[in-house]
Amino acid sequence: MTWTLDRGRVVPALLLGTAAGAALVAVVFVVPGFVLSNLMSGDHYRTPPWQALGQLVFTFVMAYPVFGLGLAFVGGPFWWALHRSGVRGPRAASVLGALLAGAVALALLAGPSLLRDPNDGSTLNASRGGKPTVINDRRTPYGWSLHLLTALKLAAVGAVVGHVVWRCAYTRTPGPSSVAKQAVAAQEVVASLPSPDRETGSNHRLDIGRSEIVALEQERQPALPS
Repeated sequence: MTWTLDRGRVVPALLLGTAAGAALVAVVFVVPGFVLSNLMSGDHYRTPPWQALGQLVFTFVMAYPVFGLGLAFVGGPFWWALHRSGVRGPRAASVLGALLAGAVALALLAGPSLLRDPNDGSTLNASRGGKPTVINDRRTPYGWSLHLLTALKLAAVGAVVGHVVWRCAYTRTPGPSSVAKQAVAAQEVVASLPSPDRETGSNHRLDIGRSEIVALEQERQPALPS
């Protein structure tokens, strides 16, 4: 089987992939926090469901344009290069989506820390969950692990988005080998069918045999007295 790009479905595929990416980001980053906060907090400090729903909608609205721009300006050129080179399968689309989403996320998260001048005299400190993530404007190993975990989550989302876009934009067509096999099978079926000449000859021989049997039966019958 080969995969053929349906040019009329490229824009719908990108819009669908954008919506899928934004929805997955909202679920991956909002739902776990909502569940953990309710499990670890008391009855009087539980997050109401309507508040979690509001966070889901807000995250979806914020992530939608980000994924749209990423698919158009980052994923588009790389996807077109793979398409032109003949790499058009679902696995390639998922791998490309995972690599691009993870790399872009890691660059956006770690870029400011790597590009900042260590001798600018900043004394920024930060922590998360009681564990320091930044000490004297330098990210700690725990802080880097959080960045890496976020990049891995977005890489998983990118893999799903890549598959969704591919599934919508491509259609499956039989390859040359499949067409050849179908042609051979059709020829075998046609050859197994009786030809009109053979069928006519068989019917003619059957009629002759029946007439001979009738003549023999007439000869065996005794002649009736006059």
